[in-house]
Amino acid sequence: MGRKRLTAGDNWSYADHTTHLETKVKNIEKKCRKKGINTEQKYNNGYYKQTHLARGSKQNLENTRLKLHITKTQKQVRILRERLTNWDDEEEKALLQKQRQREAQQRIDDELQPKKKKRTRPGPETWKLRGAARPAWQVYDFDTRYVCPHAAAHRHHREKQLRLRNVLCEYRGRLTSDDAPQPHCRDFLALLCQLGHLNFEARKFKSAREAFKECVDLEGDEEGGVTNARRYLMRLYLEANRPD
Repeated sequence: MGRKRLTAGDNWSYADHTTHLETKVKNIEKKCRKKGINTEQKYNNGYYKQTHLARGSKQNLENTRLKLHITKTQKQVRILRERLTNWDDEEEKALLQKQRQREAQQRIDDELQPKKKKRTRPGPETWKLRGAARPAWQVYDFDTRYVCPHAAAHRHHREKQLRLRNVLCEYRGRLTSDDAPQPHCRDFLALLCQLGHLNFEARKFKSAREAFKECVDLEGDEEGGVTNARRYLMRLYLEANRPD
């Protein structure tokens, strides 16, 4: 039997770290031989540093942390962008009302002492009849009470498509105004700016520039902006040695 492979949760000894480092160096030398690269020259130039090859170094942990934050922020931006580009006022009002009802019910539950509910057997009113046990008006089309679910869903979809509007295009350049649906628009700008900061810290200047540029375009030239994307965009250009 071969030796058990160590994971992040195991205890690593000095010999385990040394073996791990030697394996990485062998893999690098193997790749260099395949590509025809002189490994000695790379080592002399300091191309492969032992601190970068070591497991669990501070720099590796910092890079992993940045990647996780960038992935999480990208997901939040994608979800909120899809919501703003397909904005439905009636649906948003219904969601807001449900949220308020849920918060009110939560406050009532917190104030009252929790009581153990007696579990009872559900009655016939909760049964869901299927197949031949369903009533005739649910089975046959000739019944006057029958409502086709597909036609109703198609009608609701057409009505919703007429109500949809793209908030990002409609309020481009004035997304921080009170006329735009708030606080969702300001939250979107904050997430874009945060994504630019994370990419800037990770030295991903292209992604950071795209996030800051989009944030500046959406925010516009109005006074009292909610983000500092304009200032960090200029700092990015100076850091990348592109002041023009």
